Amino acid sequence: MPLFTPNANIPYPAIGEGSYAALVNALFTYLDGLSAVGALAVSAKENPSTSLNVKVSAGSFRNASGTVVNYAGTASQAVTNTATNYLYLTNTGTLTVNTTGFPTATDIVTLALVTAAAGLITGVADARVSYFTAQR
Repeated sequence: MPLFTPNANIPYPAIGEGSYAALVNALFTYLDGLSAVGALAVSAKENPSTSLNVKVSAGSFRNASGTVVNYAGTASQAVTNTATNYLYLTNTGTLTVNTTGFPTATDIVTLALVTAAAGLITGVADARVSYFTAQR
């Protein structure tokens, strides 16, 4: 059973694995396809996806009143099948998922749009916005 990194699900090479060239090329291809890496990143719970669950890495953000809120992350958050799921954190750091879109409130932290079909995660689009490039 291969081991994977905790945040991005990147496989570690197996002990005694022969040629690393194929593995390195596969890892570069995998990394190139990632849109979300780092704090508050959303990814499928497992790779390839076999469930309707995503995970969110830990991170911090500054809420509407200027207080730093630490989010511990989650290892498994269910999303709705055959839908686009909008994941965001409330001003207090509560992870919220809905299928109607991001609220118009300015005191949320958008994380990702997750698409699902046939009982699998079919896509994760990063929706984090840098504080320095745009403010909600």
